[in-house]
Amino acid sequence: MIGRRTVLTGAGAAVVVGLAPRAAWAATEADVVVIGAGIAGLTAAMQLQEAGARVVVVEARDRVGGRMLTLDKLPGRPEAGGLQVGGGYGNLRSMIDWAGLELDDPDAPTSRGFALHIGGSLIAPDAWAGSPANRLAAAEKAMQPPALLNAILNKLPQLPEPDGWMAADMAAQDVALAETLAHSGLSAEAQRLAACNVNGNSAGTLSTLHLLRAAAIFRAGAGPTQTIRGGSMRLPEAMAAKLKTPVRLATPVTGLRVERDGVDVRLAGGQTLRARYAISAIPFSVLRQAVAMDAPLSPQQASAIAGMPYTRITQLHLTATEPFWESDGLPKYLWSDGMLARVFDYGGGHGGVHDLVFWLNGEHADWADRLAPEAVAAKLVAAYEAARPAAKGKLVARADGLHSWQREQWSRGAYHHWAPGQMSRLATACLEPAGRLHFAGEHVATAASGLEGACEAAVRAASAILGDL
Repeated sequence: MIGRRTVLTGAGAAVVVGLAPRAAWAATEADVVVIGAGIAGLTAAMQLQEAGARVVVVEARDRVGGRMLTLDKLPGRPEAGGLQVGGGYGNLRSMIDWAGLELDDPDAPTSRGFALHIGGSLIAPDAWAGSPANRLAAAEKAMQPPALLNAILNKLPQLPEPDGWMAADMAAQDVALAETLAHSGLSAEAQRLAACNVNGNSAGTLSTLHLLRAAAIFRAGAGPTQTIRGGSMRLPEAMAAKLKTPVRLATPVTGLRVERDGVDVRLAGGQTLRARYAISAIPFSVLRQAVAMDAPLSPQQASAIAGMPYTRITQLHLTATEPFWESDGLPKYLWSDGMLARVFDYGGGHGGVHDLVFWLNGEHADWADRLAPEAVAAKLVAAYEAARPAAKGKLVARADGLHSWQREQWSRGAYHHWAPGQMSRLATACLEPAGRLHFAGEHVATAASGLEGACEAAVRAASAILGDL
């Protein structure tokens, strides 16, 4: 729903955009309208409010948090969205301090790696090298399947810093992961296993450069990873409570018109908010589908908004009546080359609950989304019990434990990734505003990902606006 407009480009355009007549500012309802009350939108709103700006935050959902979601109604209160607070997450930690929340260290690891379910066989990780199911080449047999992808990526030119992806010489890595695997020198079986369970939709639709950036961000992280006490949702809830103007919930934005002297934000109920600036802190997957835009977008920005992929993730959260992994002697976590994909715990376990999550992405998520929740739960539990007999009769799944991020209207995917060829052509353009419209969210971060990336981009957008107010 991206409109087209003839716009000036280059330094001259910035001068024209900045010539907003002060007489028009008095007619605005806010200095800034922030679209989206996820961690990015709330961080931007907090920065602006602290500097004295008039801010209005509008949110399509009936809750704040966006893709931070603690499943408070499920046993153990597991997480469906972002939860990790890395040691180097300076912006996020500042937000947590500002909100008056505390952090917890995660429980001691209960996993010794992954139990493997390869070719229909259940295999202990230390038995993999000699397993009949291990069809890797002789020199590869000792390599654990979950580690194959990183082993391949480690042979490529590495980014010296997380934002090193912007260097011109890294464009050569902006190719499909499938192409990288094909040229890795590893066996066809190693390539197949490396392509399983990638953090994207498929090896053919995921840029290798995107993965190299993720690896650089991981290396740059300092200190242990922590979690927010009481659940991740406590952060956006606390941030929203500290805003002077309450977040307007259940208020979808249907249109944006960016003019020389301000921005009109059209709401679903027919109302229009007038502001000096706007920050879009919603995913491009939603922006392109739900919002009619009349803005001076560059061709690269328009292309990125129209075509940025989002990872399809469907989760089934369930509990175990007893820790069956202690009886079969295998790790709690499981990694599969089939429909079970990955099974682990994710931010739950409060009150002594033994929680697990089936984490399906790409084609596995598509399979789950075609079925009713009850059918997904029944099929996954049956497949898991068949693969791991010690779990039989000890898993409790509920239909409301199924969460599909791509089926959620105001997310349409769990998080962004770049398709082959997009990152080197389009990513830097997304860091710039389109006139008085700025962008924030994990999809427009430079040196971080996840929650910290969302905060990074929000601080950048708010700072740029405050420089002009």
